[in-house]
Amino acid sequence: MVKQSFLSKNLDYIKLNYKNLDYNKLDYNKLDYKNLILTLLITAFVLSMNLKINKNLKLLFLFLSLVICIYDIKYLIPFIVTFLIVTSMNYRNLGKNEREVEVKETFSSLTSEQEEFVNEMKKIPFFTDEDENKLNDLSKIYAKPKDLYNALYLDDIDDNDSRIGYIDILDGMGDNDNDKFRKKISILFSLSDKRDYENFIIKKASELGFLKIINGSMDPVKPKSDIPDDITLIQNNYNFSLGKINELKKYLKEACLIMFINNFRDIDGDGSTNINKIVDFNYDTKKTNNYDLFNFDFSLNTSLDFINKIANIIVFDFNVLSKSFMLVDFPTSANNITKKLEHFYENSGKDLLKLRIAVDFSVFKKKMDTTLQGTNDSKKHKMIIEGYHSEINNVIDRLKLFDDNLKRIYDSYDKSKERLKLYNNIYTFVLFYNDDNEDDDDDKTSYLNEIVNDANLFKKLSINFKKQNDKLETLNNDEEKFSNIKIKDVYYNSFFFLLYKEHEKTDFYVEDLLVEYEAPEESPPPGAEREDPRWYSDSDLKKYFDINEMNNKNEAELMKYYEAMDFDKEKLKEISTHAEQYTQKVKVENISFDKKIDDFSQNIFEIIDDFSQLLSEILYISNSPASSPGVSDLQGYDYFIDVVKRVVNIVTKEDRVLSVGFIFIIVALFLYFIDSTKSDNTINQAGGYVSLLDYLNKVKIA
Repeated sequence: MVKQSFLSKNLDYIKLNYKNLDYNKLDYNKLDYKNLILTLLITAFVLSMNLKINKNLKLLFLFLSLVICIYDIKYLIPFIVTFLIVTSMNYRNLGKNEREVEVKETFSSLTSEQEEFVNEMKKIPFFTDEDENKLNDLSKIYAKPKDLYNALYLDDIDDNDSRIGYIDILDGMGDNDNDKFRKKISILFSLSDKRDYENFIIKKASELGFLKIINGSMDPVKPKSDIPDDITLIQNNYNFSLGKINELKKYLKEACLIMFINNFRDIDGDGSTNINKIVDFNYDTKKTNNYDLFNFDFSLNTSLDFINKIANIIVFDFNVLSKSFMLVDFPTSANNITKKLEHFYENSGKDLLKLRIAVDFSVFKKKMDTTLQGTNDSKKHKMIIEGYHSEINNVIDRLKLFDDNLKRIYDSYDKSKERLKLYNNIYTFVLFYNDDNEDDDDDKTSYLNEIVNDANLFKKLSINFKKQNDKLETLNNDEEKFSNIKIKDVYYNSFFFLLYKEHEKTDFYVEDLLVEYEAPEESPPPGAEREDPRWYSDSDLKKYFDINEMNNKNEAELMKYYEAMDFDKEKLKEISTHAEQYTQKVKVENISFDKKIDDFSQNIFEIIDDFSQLLSEILYISNSPASSPGVSDLQGYDYFIDVVKRVVNIVTKEDRVLSVGFIFIIVALFLYFIDSTKSDNTINQAGGYVSLLDYLNKVKIA
């Protein structure tokens, strides 16, 4: 009470003159419109995910949101908050749907989606038209093939190593366990997100000589036309051609998977179905646990099943993929590839040649028999054998079959080696096929049987075979053999391989002809001066010792400097105190949140500027690789390597790695929410593989 009285009596409010204060100078009415607008934009972009609009537009909005976050990292807070709200709402809605309606009943009336599921499953290796009924049953349970993949737990190691019992319908497909295992492996290789599976298929297809098929280089190109009737005609023929190249790709993938399974069985034991060993990508020192399953040398001594898959490729007439084929107005009766080709050749002139890698040997031999009438048998058959080699090469050249395999090999010796290996594989496939299938309809023996069963003829031919064998043996011991071996030599070696393996005749085959020659090592003389190995000169180990030696020299020079200066102890103490204070101040500033945001933004903009400069140099300053001072002076492969190095330097320069890593973390988290997976097997069985975009597409907001 006393204090109140004292204050009330002594305070003069008039003198304060609070009514005359200039509130405008405080500027509290003016808002930070930039921050407000950017925050609202981010919120609107993320909330747009709940709108019933195009999926690509939704992703564009999310990309713009991330751009704003990169501009200033503080906007990441409203981005994450809004995104989590949207995600949680959609998870809640999904939960209501799961409680009220069984998911497996969802597709009972959606026949179009069922058909899409079945069609997508038929594209997977080892699934055929014979499996259609079973696939129809699966389509009632799973929305997408990826749901089937998740239900099998093929993305990780599982207690059930064979995955038997997870999907009864799938287990009921096929006549034997081997077929069921193949189907699961094909699902793994076709639907997994890991690049290792796709890379394996591409690598093996390349080794076989069919890289152009698997990478799309042989895909048909639809001719252009402005005539309405022609447009329909071309589209129908194009769809037919596209279907045929997709069949070839499927055969090729099946062949590669057979190679994989055979290698897996050889390593793990016959009949093994332990999928855990295939998906085990845990790193152990220098290589993954399943390294040997994915990295092995291709062997020509393959199974009959493998040869049959390859046969579907080498007997295919690639004229089906040509533009001239797609311009033909086929009659209604030409409803299959055989009838279409017959009509195509009848109306295209006699000069048009078939494009089959496995040239029909029976037709070729009849032609040669007519041409070589009167020629003695040994000479005639030698010309037939070598003439067939030329026929195969003509098709390979017309198809430019190996161009994609060789175009990235710049060393002439390595290119020659790779070319010989590719020709060797194709020759072997073709010879095996013709030997097994020639004249089957006429119940005649094959051409090779005709030769080997005629003792007199074979004796005469053996003189020529021995000459070829001696040449091969000589080349095999040549250090530069891949520069001296001719394609014809490889053809004869493939011929000898078939002669020995299939007909058990004299072994003219040179097994190691295409294996790198290794000269025997010679021990250095005693007391010879030891030189540092080649690897040491450029190694990190040498750099480490060099840096330490330099640091020792620098420390010695610094000690000499301290001895020369002879500072007063009190002055040194004062200097040291100020230095510590300044260091502490700088340390606090460096670890502050504002400093980290500024550094992040600066690094991002510097990266963008550096990339802009690099692209400008590549695209605008120079019309050819390396003609300007700003661009590398290297050419070809080395030029691209130099560009890659510059890109790496831009990203890793100074402290940019942390900023780039932070961006990758943000993007990874973002993708996690976009493509999230439930692990519950029951839900997976019912089509439980879900993604955020799938939820958002079902939202009814207009």
